[in-house]
Amino acid sequence: MGKTGEKSRSISSAKAVQEAKHSGGKWDDRIQVKGVTGLYLNIKLSNSRSWIYRYSIGGKRMSPMGLGSYPEISLKAAREIARDKAELLAKGIDPRQDKKRKEAEALRAAAKGITFKQYTEESFIPLKRNDYKDPASVRRITSLMRDYIYPAIGHLAITDVDRQHVIDILKKKSGSTIFLYDLPEAAERTHIYIAQIMRHARADRLIEHLPYVWKGDLELAFTTFKKKKKKSLHRPALNWKKLPVFVKDLLALDKPKGSRPDVQCMMFGMLTVARSDAARKVTWEEIDLKAKVWHVPARKYKSENDWAIPLCSEAIKILNAQPSAKHKEGRIFSRLDGGPIPAAYLSKMGSALGYKEEKHPDKVSEPRWIVFNGFRRTFRTWTQEKEFHNEACELQMQHLDSSKLKQVYIDDPDGWALFDRRKTIINAYENFAMKGEKN
Repeated sequence: MGKTGEKSRSISSAKAVQEAKHSGGKWDDRIQVKGVTGLYLNIKLSNSRSWIYRYSIGGKRMSPMGLGSYPEISLKAAREIARDKAELLAKGIDPRQDKKRKEAEALRAAAKGITFKQYTEESFIPLKRNDYKDPASVRRITSLMRDYIYPAIGHLAITDVDRQHVIDILKKKSGSTIFLYDLPEAAERTHIYIAQIMRHARADRLIEHLPYVWKGDLELAFTTFKKKKKKSLHRPALNWKKLPVFVKDLLALDKPKGSRPDVQCMMFGMLTVARSDAARKVTWEEIDLKAKVWHVPARKYKSENDWAIPLCSEAIKILNAQPSAKHKEGRIFSRLDGGPIPAAYLSKMGSALGYKEEKHPDKVSEPRWIVFNGFRRTFRTWTQEKEFHNEACELQMQHLDSSKLKQVYIDDPDGWALFDRRKTIINAYENFAMKGEKN
């Protein structure tokens, strides 16, 4: 009997359907309806009722097909629906597949009224907003849409976007500039976003087939195109010997003391060797003042792992001086108006104080203004000069780039790997940065 109670009793009248009750057994009862082969009334333990249709194709019993609940679907209507399914079977058509086909056709018909721009803004971008940690990623998508994609295909129905539309966007010429050739990274992101949007539309059953793929398809339209590989440049960093002087100049901006939360945020980030994003977004729930530890949760700030970051005395002082320290909740560093500190505030601090890089490893023609994340390289060159424990230094920077480092982390999990060594290093770094003492 399986997991259903298929009773030998049958029903034939609307009154019988209305009065039908579950027999009290362990499984659902299935009672055959007279007059139409394969039609059953399914009764659950709660006595809720629904219609199911049982059928076979090529001698193989298919899983039951739901036809709707009772009383929303009457006995008469259920019989008519079941007879329609039987007619499809007589023609060699699987009624379940026919149902899916009709639903898909209805969705595609409705999609004729949905533009590419409408679908992107109402469905795709909200999804990406949940996926991305950094709001800047969503802003990049919206700016590409606004500047390059919407003018070309934003007004088109999502069902009408085809391969040629994408080719036209990528080959668009403005003056002497050809988008694909002169802005290759933006062009690559553009066709990737369009492809992602169309895949989502297919998943939503608005379109049946993708209009293009790049490999073996769209790339054939650009046979003369050779993607320019952009050389990654190091972040402009301060010479470690100048760090104490820079710190004095930086703190001089915070007059009266406590008036510049951006300065305090930058100091906190420098003393913890944090990335800009982490320093700006750190919350009180991540801080243990008593233990002097910053607990960085997994999957936050580009981290896939939990990290325990030691806090030096100066970092603790900075935290205790914040207005939010009274209640110890929410974001720690904020602008005077309560908003988050923009990344640009920290990155432009070097230029505001007149500090440029010295010897640049990438051999650029002009020295660049130092930026916030460049201080991580400042820290690393200082530790190398002082010959601190290599793995401990790398872990302080939240690096797991080698098998050795990963093993260290695995052996001492939850972010505490080599914590005591890292604490010693960060305290020495604080001492050097604040006092300029030799280490």
